[in-house]
Amino acid sequence: MKVGDNYSEDNLAADRALIVYSSHMGKTLCTLNEIEDGVIQPGVPVDASKLAELFKAVGRGEQPKDGKMIWQSSNILARGPNAVMWYAPPAVREIYFSCENPRLMKCSGKNFPWPGLVFLVRSGKLFAFAVKSRPTPETKLYRAPFWNINSSTGAVCMPHQANKKTEMTPEEWEQLFFRSAFSHPGFGEACVRTGFAKLVPALIRSGAEKFPGAELIPSLVTMKHLLEGKR
Repeated sequence: MKVGDNYSEDNLAADRALIVYSSHMGKTLCTLNEIEDGVIQPGVPVDASKLAELFKAVGRGEQPKDGKMIWQSSNILARGPNAVMWYAPPAVREIYFSCENPRLMKCSGKNFPWPGLVFLVRSGKLFAFAVKSRPTPETKLYRAPFWNINSSTGAVCMPHQANKKTEMTPEEWEQLFFRSAFSHPGFGEACVRTGFAKLVPALIRSGAEKFPGAELIPSLVTMKHLLEGKR
């Protein structure tokens, strides 16, 4: 379905749509759908409380204030002013290194069992955290078990390519993250219990298809912190 309406006098363009579904039995469901290039995308269900929050903001002619995000419950978990949060399910992917550790350099380009990750981009800065299951607003966050990530804040040290574009989609951020080479430990404490330089070769050598959850270290950052714009 194409969407063409816009309100140029106010510099507004359609970016979301509410669709109400109903059955002959009287059941009703409402979804919030993103609009990309004028096309309404598959939506996610929203309950009455989220609709009320959205309508209050619209009634004031503004986005939700205070940097808070609205949970959406798909791979795109939440959106807010200058922020988007999404989920990358666990998968076996190649992992890359550019460092002085010979054991890790031998692992560069090899298949590695990445855990489920929650990414947040806020004001052009990428943050990453690990999760043990598909996230909800109450899901416990863990330190992303990789180098180049601040273990205290989750801030990712990205290559210079990330600064060359004013805007990047979640897919572009994710592709850049997974294809970048880990080069140095993050600032803060350890990212895994065993030790990164020891764990990575062991998992690759064993052909593991799942990241060991016991290696993950709880993060002091919570999902509530992320949704409320706190770090």
